[in-house]
Amino acid sequence: MAFSPSGTETYLSNPGCAGFAVLPIELTDFYAASEDEAVRLIWKVASEINTVEYKIEKSLDAVNWIKIGTVLPDKVHDRNLVYQSLDYSPVKGINYYRLSDVGAEGKITYQPIISFNYLNKNSNFYYTQNEDDLIITSNGFIHNATINLLDVTGRILKKIIVDENSPAFVSKRDIGKGLFLIQCETYPQLGVSKIIVN
Repeated sequence: MAFSPSGTETYLSNPGCAGFAVLPIELTDFYAASEDEAVRLIWKVASEINTVEYKIEKSLDAVNWIKIGTVLPDKVHDRNLVYQSLDYSPVKGINYYRLSDVGAEGKITYQPIISFNYLNKNSNFYYTQNEDDLIITSNGFIHNATINLLDVTGRILKKIIVDENSPAFVSKRDIGKGLFLIQCETYPQLGVSKIIVN
């Protein structure tokens, strides 16, 4: 509804606007964690509508992508779902992952890309990142570890608790981009590792 210059009501029609589009999924998390010789990709969905499948793609340069897996949606529930897939061939260093959901009409919706720094099975901590968060996980042998996130001068920016069953999320808005260090306060013998946040 709008008003004419004289103050009378008029109703506007907008043929270019065909109503509201319902998004097929409401993604709440997408991150990766190391598991033995593989990378486990985990995504959480608050709701999904008419989703036929999820596709997982991988890249080493965030430009060229290959499909590495497909996961079918839960047909019983449509809210607060958790899905997982494994990359059995991670490359040492940065691996990029892209998740997409395919709707019933064939439309593909791509979710934001995440990156994961895969080291090796002897590494103690791994990190992945998405658009909003830096996500730190342990190798499964570290229990309830207190991690200090440091800037390059050694100043502590955050204290983070990392458990083998739940990753720690650090907002990129709080720390910014650049080179950071992580030091395990609980296990000082593990030394210091570098993290690049982009």
